[in-house]
Amino acid sequence: MKTLNELMILSDKADWGHNYCVHYEKWFESLRNEVFTFMELGIENGDSLRGWRDYFSVTEIIGVDNVESKLVFENRIYSYCCDQSDE
Repeated sequence: MKTLNELMILSDKADWGHNYCVHYEKWFESLRNEVFTFMELGIENGDSLRGWRDYFSVTEIIGVDNVESKLVFENRIYSYCCDQSDE
């Protein structure tokens, strides 16, 4: 089974970027095979959404961004365009 860092290698969350995966894996490892919905704010190019999808085997992944062109719709990944300044 791949580590979160291996799955996030294209994302800025991997060790070459922010190195968040070291911390995230400690918090989320026990949830890898649980059914729940995971939401990430800020999509950029969608690589971290794909990493989360592959890390969590049955979880629905939600991405939220304020730029419509960044939305990703793939297996178990759903995206929404939202802006906190919208009325």
